[in-house]
Amino acid sequence: MWLAIITKIIGLIQPFLSVAKPQKGEGKMNKRVYIDEEECIGCGSCEEICPEVFKLDEGSQKAEVIKPEGGPEALIEEAIETCPVECIHWEE
Repeated sequence: MWLAIITKIIGLIQPFLSVAKPQKGEGKMNKRVYIDEEECIGCGSCEEICPEVFKLDEGSQKAEVIKPEGGPEALIEEAIETCPVECIHWEE
């Protein structure tokens, strides 16, 4: 229940948060994000936080990474921290 409330609040305030644009040479990630799909419970919080990197597969009802090379690193970190089963990880 708390996760749903927190996720909803984040969704409401996210448009008002400013994200600094990366400077030249910044913003490139040397690591890739992945999901341990066996551990995923399909809560969808990662997709709500960072839809350009994560998507809930309708067939398997599990989250999948649709852009492993990255996206907004801060949002990926937030998705990692928010995951209730800790199935999202960085791969160097």
